[in-house]
Amino acid sequence: MKYMLPIIIVGLLHCCESKAAPKYYSDPALALAASCVGESNWNGYETGECASIMFVYLKISKRTNRTLLDIAHAYSAAIKPRRNHPAPWKLDMNKEGYKPARWPHGINWNNYRLRWFRTLELARAFLRGEVADPTPKATYYGGPNDRPSRSLRRIETPENYKNYFYELKGVK
Repeated sequence: MKYMLPIIIVGLLHCCESKAAPKYYSDPALALAASCVGESNWNGYETGECASIMFVYLKISKRTNRTLLDIAHAYSAAIKPRRNHPAPWKLDMNKEGYKPARWPHGINWNNYRLRWFRTLELARAFLRGEVADPTPKATYYGGPNDRPSRSLRRIETPENYKNYFYELKGVK
């Protein structure tokens, strides 16, 4: 009986922790960079894919009168909090470059830290207006499950892009 109270308290803490409010980025540069890592992988800052993704977000933001930060959260599955997130560390990226709180055990963060800083610097340069759009016709991006249609035309991109970029007819 004397062990019941600690068990109940631990159970309640675990229950409350799993139902905590979802974590969203409040810094647009962090949100864009974390989205890029999640959507295009760790080399997207150098392939141009990360910049392409950020420009798609910007175009959607302008069309919908929503903030760039809001669009990144709404559009990017990588930074969308959910109960069974496949890589929850993507929600824990930080500007200081510390190892994300839920970084996978057995993977050396130091092997990724410099790439994280480069991605974050690209996001900051994008926000300052210092980055060119590598895919100016792209108004949408997605994966292999997205199929071109009459209104959705796939745009040519470098082979090393993980995502497909599309132009929607009549949308800029």
